[in-house]
Amino acid sequence: MKTAIGIDLQEGFTRGSLKNDAATAVLPKIKKFVKDFPGPMIFTQDEHNSKLFPYTLEGQKLGVLHCCSNCNAPSQAKLDFGLAPEVLEAAEGKYYDIIQKPTFGTFEWAKFDRIVVQAEELYVFGFVSDICVISNLLILRAMFPDKKIIWLAYLSAGTTPENHLAAIAVARSCQIEVIEKEAA
Repeated sequence: MKTAIGIDLQEGFTRGSLKNDAATAVLPKIKKFVKDFPGPMIFTQDEHNSKLFPYTLEGQKLGVLHCCSNCNAPSQAKLDFGLAPEVLEAAEGKYYDIIQKPTFGTFEWAKFDRIVVQAEELYVFGFVSDICVISNLLILRAMFPDKKIIWLAYLSAGTTPENHLAAIAVARSCQIEVIEKEAA
């Protein structure tokens, strides 16, 4: 069985507080992949608490509240939280689950026994390559040292093109298969 894992495919990284033109540009390809993928999928959502965020290291270093699930006002940070509409539309009627995570990576993967632990292959893609994607790839590699993990880097975007390439180099060095270009 193959499982797809979409990392932080949220409005905050495509059109919101941390808008990234590279992420927005790859959304049509992500939509097609999600729609055509034959197996189960898991999506992560970056999730921050507006009261706690300023006290976290990310809040202090980045300083931009984003992907806020508990914001009371209809602020940009609250609008950032949801998955991009293209992703939700493509996933409609398919089996998927969502993991909310308050930081770059999550250790929740083992809770998905059938669709992660028992999967023969994991296909990972998403935003942001050099932060959340690489963090989750490395966690998955540590948790499942002999599992085939494939990063669809062509369905991902980093903070910069250079940082995206650096994340690719790290992934390869950790025995993660990287696909940089869509098959013709």
